[in-house]
Amino acid sequence: MKYDEDVNHYITLTLADLVNPRSLELIHKYTVGLDADAGQIAVNLEETAKKYFLYKINADFLLLSLGLFHPDTNILGNAYLDKGESYYYCAASSLKAAHGGRSGMSDVLEKLSIGFGNYVEILRHMKNSADNFLSFHFKIAPQDMQKMQETLSLEIQKRKK
Repeated sequence: MKYDEDVNHYITLTLADLVNPRSLELIHKYTVGLDADAGQIAVNLEETAKKYFLYKINADFLLLSLGLFHPDTNILGNAYLDKGESYYYCAASSLKAAHGGRSGMSDVLEKLSIGFGNYVEILRHMKNSADNFLSFHFKIAPQDMQKMQETLSLEIQKRKK
């Protein structure tokens, strides 16, 4: 698979948006979750810009959930890949309609639509690679866990006094 630098930048900025309070407000407003369908909400939206945000935010949610954050990634398998592809395609189409044609962003969204499954796999690999900075899953040695529990217990006891 060819790595597209513009997609890498997009994913990096999407991750950065997760710590931006203004972005989080928009994310919470439009995210529908894994079992819902953003298309059912989009039907009632008249503004193409709102449709764009709805599809983009839910496509990003699926990409990051399936690739990095969801604890049952291996159990979910490829169940939501078609949905992610569709959301990115609809986001790109809505953006083109809102802006009257192609843009750099619509091109990136189309790349994500076409390669959604591949990008999820890349993120999964990065998550599961122990030497990677996106590895959120790691094992703590039993003796270290015991020491941490003892330290926490002592701190709790001190604060209760």
